[in-house]
Amino acid sequence: MSLSRQTCARHATDHVSSAFSGHQSTDNLSAAVVVPTYRRPEELERCLHALERQTRPPDEICVVHRDAGDPATEAIVAAWKRRQGCSSRLTAMVSVPGVIAAMDMGVRSTTCDIIAVVDDDVQLQPDWLERCLCHYADPSVIGVGGRDIVHERGAPCEALQARVGHVTWYGRIIGNHHRGSGMARPVDVLKGANMSLRRHYWVLDKRLHGTGAQVHWEVQVCLRVRRQNGTLIYDPGCLVDHFPAQRFDNDQRGAPTRKAIADACHNEVYILLTYLAWWQRIPYLLYTFVIGRRGSWAALRWIMIRSVGESVSFHDQLIPSYRGKLTGLVSWLVVSKWRPLSSIYHVSAIANGDRYADNTPPTIRERIA
Repeated sequence: MSLSRQTCARHATDHVSSAFSGHQSTDNLSAAVVVPTYRRPEELERCLHALERQTRPPDEICVVHRDAGDPATEAIVAAWKRRQGCSSRLTAMVSVPGVIAAMDMGVRSTTCDIIAVVDDDVQLQPDWLERCLCHYADPSVIGVGGRDIVHERGAPCEALQARVGHVTWYGRIIGNHHRGSGMARPVDVLKGANMSLRRHYWVLDKRLHGTGAQVHWEVQVCLRVRRQNGTLIYDPGCLVDHFPAQRFDNDQRGAPTRKAIADACHNEVYILLTYLAWWQRIPYLLYTFVIGRRGSWAALRWIMIRSVGESVSFHDQLIPSYRGKLTGLVSWLVVSKWRPLSSIYHVSAIANGDRYADNTPPTIRERIA
């Protein structure tokens, strides 16, 4: 059953003060869903089936897959497109590995006002897109995402948290998108497994490291929106079922390689130094290089964990963390000083033939609101 107009209005206004009165109709907004995929044909088939059951069907669906080395996915996609038999069901292929190249191709292949990107191992609940679109009645809302119910070992993770998608003043990223509860609310960061943005805000940075997941890409996209005072809404009622599947790169779930750890740490340091205010950068550097956290290790955290008997390898975890952080610092210094025109993809501008649109960085006087 479709959500009523009254329900849509309530969802769209949960996150704003009573003083706001500039709502617009979402009836004329078109919406596309992009699904990057690689070597997960069974998960992809279930994802596409869930997309076709949306109470508000997407105007376009674009599946992006590799042009070689994945015949099973290619067969699934070809059969799906034949069954759909309409021009709004699109497929695209990329030769470059990594989710950023796939999303770039997906956004360029679509024409809609709102573009959602979902992982191929999620299954959207039937009202996901309809609930997301309700929030775009507020013109200040740039992006909307929801809660992914993570099914680990066959059972959903149910421990709920109120604090979701927050970046602290010293640069610690708090996720918890899979455990969010309460009302729809503004956040700093959405989760890449299920997020949507207005078309012209899909801006992807080619400098992020990684050959597959390219960890923290959504942090870069979202913090750029926040830097421009755009609003991102996390709505726990926009639900997807997430069945984490195998990754076919260095960033294996639960057991990342040294290169994957270094890539993730590089991306985090580079992104946060780019988008944090100038006064936040020194506290962040102290936090990340001295204290650290799991997965982004530093000396103090490593000593504390070792002291309670947990096994954290010096060579396989601590050293790659520091190597990635140092390269991230170097990347930020190079970009902040020189910043060549080719450093940023503005994918919606590429679709309109302007490859280097919107590449000017915000000033350091701006901060995350």
